[in-house]
Amino acid sequence: MVQATEAACAMPAKHLPLLLLLLLAPAASISIQTEQPHPSNTSLSSRLSTAQSREKTLIQRLVSRYKDVGLLGRPVMNSSDLITIEFGLAIIQILDLDENRQLLRTNCWLRYTWRDPLLSWDSWAGSQFENITQVRLFPYDVWTPDIRLHNFADERLLEKRMARVVVYSDGTVLWIPQALFKSTCPVEIEFFPFDTQVCFLEFGSWTYDVTQLNLTWFGFEYEQFKYEPNPYVDFTNYIKSNEWYSDGQDEFRTRPSMRSRQIRSRIRCTNRTYQAANGQLYNRTYKRLEYKIRMHRNPHFYLSILVLPCILLSCLTWVIFWLPPESPAKTQLGMNIFVAFFILLLLLAETTPSSVRTFPLIGYFYCLNMVTITLSTFLATLVINLYIRAEKQGRLHPLLRRALLEGLGRMFLIRQAYPLADKQQQQQHQEQQQSPTR
Repeated sequence: MVQATEAACAMPAKHLPLLLLLLLAPAASISIQTEQPHPSNTSLSSRLSTAQSREKTLIQRLVSRYKDVGLLGRPVMNSSDLITIEFGLAIIQILDLDENRQLLRTNCWLRYTWRDPLLSWDSWAGSQFENITQVRLFPYDVWTPDIRLHNFADERLLEKRMARVVVYSDGTVLWIPQALFKSTCPVEIEFFPFDTQVCFLEFGSWTYDVTQLNLTWFGFEYEQFKYEPNPYVDFTNYIKSNEWYSDGQDEFRTRPSMRSRQIRSRIRCTNRTYQAANGQLYNRTYKRLEYKIRMHRNPHFYLSILVLPCILLSCLTWVIFWLPPESPAKTQLGMNIFVAFFILLLLLAETTPSSVRTFPLIGYFYCLNMVTITLSTFLATLVINLYIRAEKQGRLHPLLRRALLEGLGRMFLIRQAYPLADKQQQQQHQEQQQSPTR
């Protein structure tokens, strides 16, 4: 090595660049071999970047073209064309039924589908997007129908959550946003706690009439690629409630035309009359879909705190009539049962809504038992008063005695153990008349 160094130093200065080139050539070849990527990895990355760029290019073209002509009105070629919107309601959970305010809170998925010719790209000749069948767009970039909940009772401005729309190559648009609804629901508690409530959610276009927008049922796939309109609330992803039981949670797999238990929704049309600027009247018809939900209350909790104590206290009410009138326990037991029924009536008032058209029948039963106990206590007090009064002031007046024993006795079918005084005298007189003849 020393000799080589000395020889290199002894070489002329013009040969030094050539020597350095010879020494660095092997290291450069090694670095080039190590840094060169594999051919298969290069082709894969190029394909991925090409596919992503095509999808983004397609979305940019669709959105830029739609901003020019699509957002200004309905996605139709002629103003006289009718656009068809298939609408469906899928309930996820029944959050609450406020019976006092008559409000229903639900967690739902809304399903929209329609065809937008401005979002179609399968008719593009020689297009580079033939392998792309669907893309996702934001709902504010395309036209969406103004379908609203008509019987809403919510303080919020927005009911739906942000969800992208799925656009297919033929222009079909699928939109499934989530929504938390608070709607009005008339509550009937006549048969509480064995009552059934029927609530409805009414959806329809807020501005388009039937000549511009045709609102119909969303399709139900009962077999592969076979659909039929579904005029029922979809319970496929429903989370069962502990308080309410619905008919649809057992028939969500059944074909809509073969369902028997779930309540069927209906289509309603409303005619409105307007006056033009020239004074001429014209009519507009608006179409709405009224989805119905029938809910049965789970009575197990109320059976233990309202119904069972009522039955036991009613049995104790019979015991009051078996006790003798002079017993002080009769009055005490009657007052205790009266207080117990009053407490149950307060519990019922807290459980049921106060502003209803019909009072629950179990409340009438409570009141009837309280009236019976009050009447029993009053009569027992009257009997004790007459019993004590007879010992101090003598026998009861004959007219009052006859009215009580004969009148009320015959009314309640009570047999007299001891006859009255006049009847006893008549019997003695008849026996005296018969004795001489003997």
